[in-house]
Amino acid sequence: MRFLVFALLLAASLLGGLATEDVEFGRTRHTLWATLVLLMPAAALYILGRPAWRSWWGWSYAAYLGHFWYGFVEGFGGDVGAVYDQQGGLVATTNFVLTALWGVSVVLAWREQAPRGAAWIHPAAMVLTLVSAFVSTVVLTEGIALALGVVLTLVVLVAIAIRFARPRQIEQS
Repeated sequence: MRFLVFALLLAASLLGGLATEDVEFGRTRHTLWATLVLLMPAAALYILGRPAWRSWWGWSYAAYLGHFWYGFVEGFGGDVGAVYDQQGGLVATTNFVLTALWGVSVVLAWREQAPRGAAWIHPAAMVLTLVSAFVSTVVLTEGIALALGVVLTLVVLVAIAIRFARPRQIEQS
């Protein structure tokens, strides 16, 4: 089921990009939308301590890698310097750190036991991903990305409220 949702969103992202004047930018934008949709259940389930967060987290990262590909490789030709010139140090560094940390988190999420000292990786990756998503959608954009950012924010806030309202009924993974 989760793979089907991912596959349909990715296909729609890639085909949707063809309907724009700038196919590369259209695909960059549409893969971000797919990432946000897949991130909603990942974040909620993570906050609620449900094991299914791992699958949604992995598929949302896979969609994000599509976004990263179209933004970094296609948009900037893989030129790190060009990314820093256009985005500035804070945003560019955040994007590169997010890409790496989220990837490590996805890999560790599927291990039976995380390596000693790695307990910080999932919460750090989740917080960085959610803060980055909030800033890039709710603060810095408009249209569909803004709407998806608002919905993601509401999903996270509701999950937090549920988590604090009934802490003993939440399964830990």
